[in-house]
Amino acid sequence: MKFKSIITLCLLIGLGHSLLSQNSRNYFQESLYPTQNDSLIILRKDGQKIKMTWPYKKNVKKRVAWEELIDAFQTDLSKVIDDIPDYDFYEINYYQNSKLTIDEITGKEIYTVNELRGYDHIRSNKCRLNGRNVQLSIEFSDKSELVDSTLKQELVSAIAQIKNMFYISAITPERHYYSAESNSQLPVPKPKFRFFLPSGARAGFVVNRPYIDLRIGPGLQVGDHGFFSLMYTAMTTYNSTSARTEYDHFIGLSSGAFGSGLRSEVAFKVNDGREGDLTDFRIRTGLSYSTRNGIVLGAEYYLGDTQRDSNGYIFGAHIGIGF
Repeated sequence: MKFKSIITLCLLIGLGHSLLSQNSRNYFQESLYPTQNDSLIILRKDGQKIKMTWPYKKNVKKRVAWEELIDAFQTDLSKVIDDIPDYDFYEINYYQNSKLTIDEITGKEIYTVNELRGYDHIRSNKCRLNGRNVQLSIEFSDKSELVDSTLKQELVSAIAQIKNMFYISAITPERHYYSAESNSQLPVPKPKFRFFLPSGARAGFVVNRPYIDLRIGPGLQVGDHGFFSLMYTAMTTYNSTSARTEYDHFIGLSSGAFGSGLRSEVAFKVNDGREGDLTDFRIRTGLSYSTRNGIVLGAEYYLGDTQRDSNGYIFGAHIGIGF
């Protein structure tokens, strides 16, 4: 396989991975693992939640030591539970057989208005348990809930209802939701979609020639963190030979993180306004990273005929804002 074909394949794989993976990013913000995880969320009768995450594709019923983590935590916490200060709100962090810390934090109280009962009140503290291949995040009101046998029983009941004994998903991690009140699995919430109009501007270099491009197109936001869009791009450089500004026009597909994160794109030239060096290059692909403040840094790869370059490809780099 030619070198240019390998690079093109890698960039297109990156684009596909970006499209498929962004939808699941919102589940991993609290995870300690840098890789993907399967997860289970339990909705408790009092409105609090338990979230458990474990390595992607591991069988939670056979290869995840969550029971050992719960047993060790409840044993260690019971030794010091009477010494926990009377904080208004606090957070517990536990590392199995290693360390237990309790920190006072700014917490939250949730009031739900009910016509019959007046209102329901939830006082929410958080406990995080970190084991060898599993993490648990537990919301609780009173510390006694953490050493109660109900905690482990709810996990036992929820995990027993997970049907995927062997994980066959090749693309996205498994998601499981369980209601302790109804003792049943819940449907996985579907991501929310929202149309928007992404736009941006970039400046860069290709074969040591500066360029500016402006871009705009219809986009679809997927969940809170991902997007994909059609993108029209007008790319302009100054041709010193003809002493005029020239334009190329591209239409393509862009996808990636909505906000900070990795993005990828592939575009095809639809109108050639150049008489200069870049005329022969018809396909542009690229990878970029968007920072929290909206600055975009990246590189692109142009593929075309061999008239300009013996390999038939050139590289460029850019910095910009927006999409």
